Amino acid sequence: MEFTYASYKNMLHLLREEGYVITDYHECNSYHEEDIVILRHDIDSSIEKAVKMAELENGMGVCSTYFVLVSSEFYNVATKKNAGLLKKIHAMGHQIGLHFDEMRYEGKGSGEMVIMAEKEKEILQNVMEMPVTTVSMHRPSKMMLENEVSFPSMINSYSSKFFK
Repeated sequence: MEFTYASYKNMLHLLREEGYVITDYHECNSYHEEDIVILRHDIDSSIEKAVKMAELENGMGVCSTYFVLVSSEFYNVATKKNAGLLKKIHAMGHQIGLHFDEMRYEGKGSGEMVIMAEKEKEILQNVMEMPVTTVSMHRPSKMMLENEVSFPSMINSYSSKFFK
């Protein structure tokens, strides 16, 4: 599928026509596993483009989880403008999660990665002034994909429940 906003809207319509429930990582247990779709977006380079996607989804009555890199080379989550844009996404009913770049902490084991992710979560929570309860890996390593890494205060989008 070629990505355009029109093709994305069409995909969402088709999912609904086929009876799928679009939900999030927290509410998915309320439905049969085969009937759900969890939408997620990784904000790798542009918060402005994420806002555009959030507005499109909001107009269709759909909510997603937007994963934010605290350590992005392309944006600073703590600027007034970017924090405001992220809060705007959240105000539309979308979830904000941590997009964790484990490569920043190369050579650390999974236990140390969990500690670093929790620290980054605290930064994002302070910027957002709200809880952050989901995490997704940015370019996950083999270690993170092959191990069932558990985060005490966040749902791991790469856990076997979601990834396998």
